Amino acid sequence: MTFDEAIASSGINEALTAITTLSPNGRPPISQEAADLHLQIARAEKISSALISFTHLCEASFNLRSVPNTNGNDKALVWWDFTEMKMKSWDLATFQMNFLWTMRSVAAKEFTMDGLAWADVWGTVFYDADGKPAVSNNDPFSSGRLAARKLLSKQGTDRFRAVMYTGPTKQVKRGDLYDSLIDYFAKFFESYG
Repeated sequence: MTFDEAIASSGINEALTAITTLSPNGRPPISQEAADLHLQIARAEKISSALISFTHLCEASFNLRSVPNTNGNDKALVWWDFTEMKMKSWDLATFQMNFLWTMRSVAAKEFTMDGLAWADVWGTVFYDADGKPAVSNNDPFSSGRLAARKLLSKQGTDRFRAVMYTGPTKQVKRGDLYDSLIDYFAKFFESYG
C-alpha cells in the first residue's frame, strides 16, 4: 500500500490533528520521510514501528531537524541547578533524548551505543553564531537507533516504554496520549511498510 493510501485507511492524520492535550492545534501529520525513518529504525533495532513513531511525535512532532529543548537554560548543555541541587541537561537530537540521563544509562550499561558514532547521534553543533541553541545537525537514523535502544531497555509493555521515555511530570499525559493514538499508528504501519 502506498504512503497516502495507508494514511487514508488508518485515519492517523485526522487523529493527530484532533488531539489537543499537548497542543491547542493538535499534532502535525506524519510525513513520508518520518514514516520511512521509523520503518528503517524498527528494522535495525527490532522495535515496533508504532512505538518509535509515537515517541518521535511526542518528543519532536516528527521533526527530523529539531532545536534542543533547553529545559530552561539556553546557555549550557549541561549544568548544575542550585535550586534543585542536581545536574541538568538539554534534550537533544531528532528524538530529544536528555543528554545527561541518556549518557548515564549508557555508562550504567542499560543500553549501548555500539556501532553508533557520538557525533551522528548527538550532532556537533549546539549553538548558532548568536549563541542561541541551533537546529540539530545529527543523523536522524543514528539518533533514532539510540532512542530505540533506550525504549527497549525498559522491561514491560510498549505503553510502559513510551511512558518511561519522558520525565515523571509528563508520564500521565504520555500514557493518555498513547492510549488515544497507538491503534492509529499500528494500523498505519500494518499497511505501510
